[in-house]
Amino acid sequence: MGMTGIAKLYKNRKHTDQSISEWLGILNLGTKHYLTTATVDVSSPGDATMLLEIHVRRSGVRDIHRVKLEIIPDRESDEQAHLFGTTNLDNTELAIWCWMFRDTEKKKLFLLRFMEIEEEKEPVQPVSNRPALPPSIGLIKR
Repeated sequence: MGMTGIAKLYKNRKHTDQSISEWLGILNLGTKHYLTTATVDVSSPGDATMLLEIHVRRSGVRDIHRVKLEIIPDRESDEQAHLFGTTNLDNTELAIWCWMFRDTEKKKLFLLRFMEIEEEKEPVQPVSNRPALPPSIGLIKR
C-alpha cells in the first residue's frame, strides 16, 4: 500500500463575500507534516469548489502546491466524499477526497484523505532463452 495521509481543516475566517470562507489545518502524510490552507467557494448548494494550498518548507525555502478540488456529482450515499482532486507532492501522485463533517462541539470541519495513486503495472511476459523458430518451419511430414 502506498503513502496515505489525513488533514482536518477548521474554519479560519469568513470573507466579506458570504459564499467564500477560509480553512486551516495540518496535513499528516507519512512522517511529514504540512500546513494546509483552503478557500472554499459555495456559489450554490450543489456547486462548490475548494482551492487547497499545501505549504512545503525545505532548507528555508517555502513552496506552495495548489490543488483545485471539485464537487463529485451524483453521490450515491452520504459516506462518499463531497469533493475530489489530485496533486503531485514530493514526486508522489496523490488523490484527495474531502468530506464535510461536524466535530463533537458541532463545529464544521473538512476531513481530507490523501492516498498515493499507484500505477497499474503491465504483466511481465516470461522470457525464453530458446531462439524463436522462423515462421517457414512448420510440422515435419513423413
